[in-house]
Amino acid sequence: MRFETTPRRRRPPKEEAEEVSWEQLSTITADQRTEAEADKTVAPSACPNDGTPLVAGEGGILHCPYDGWQYPRDARSREGYV
Repeated sequence: MRFETTPRRRRPPKEEAEEVSWEQLSTITADQRTEAEADKTVAPSACPNDGTPLVAGEGGILHCPYDGWQYPRDARSREGYV
């Protein structure tokens, strides 16, 4: 048994996508790398495990009151914590 189908008409896109050059993409990538490096130097404000705000303890050590995560001790063992 053979079914014949009628071809579907394609809908035109709602908005035309803006063209981006390779130079623009390269600039975006370089900016993202710079921002990522800058983010690594900033102390976190929340626990990466559960999102709880970190509390300052003795000696300026930031820690999570729920799971005991500490900055900078535990940040070294976890890549990309920010």
